[in-house]
Amino acid sequence: MALAPGKKTIILVRGLLGMLYSRGMDSLAAKLKARGCDVQVWNHSVIFIAWFGNVSRIAAEVSRLVAVGQTPILVGHSFGANTILMVARNVSASLPLLCAVDPAAQYDCGVPRNVKKALGFRQQLGAIGRGQLSPRGDPRITDILTRDAHVYIDDDPAVHSRIIAEIMNL
Repeated sequence: MALAPGKKTIILVRGLLGMLYSRGMDSLAAKLKARGCDVQVWNHSVIFIAWFGNVSRIAAEVSRLVAVGQTPILVGHSFGANTILMVARNVSASLPLLCAVDPAAQYDCGVPRNVKKALGFRQQLGAIGRGQLSPRGDPRITDILTRDAHVYIDDDPAVHSRIIAEIMNL
């Protein structure tokens, strides 16, 4: 049985320098809002270390959402994808879906056991991104290769369509 759109809160996390890049998260947010979903878009500071501070803030928000009966769904691009993986490892709640759009390969791309399903979109053209999700437990992981460059993959209509379809099918 699918969850009502209002019961889903999608947390979108831009990558490092998200105020310049990861703008595809904004267009994805608009598409999800048009389908009745509650959406939050998180940004990072220009200061690299601030990226790590978002993990605890987003984890607290996920816990708050669960406490009020919402179903949090995590979506991130680049370092934002790594952030949502860290968030998932720092919450006890069961998460139905996590979508990592070209996470940075130099960080742990392990999907923890509290995630039921994970989609990993990655490109193989450039040096940035390219992170492949790996299971830590038994989450169902779908690895999707794209032909997009790292700075465009977050705005790819096919990537958006797949993420939206997965969210709406929950």
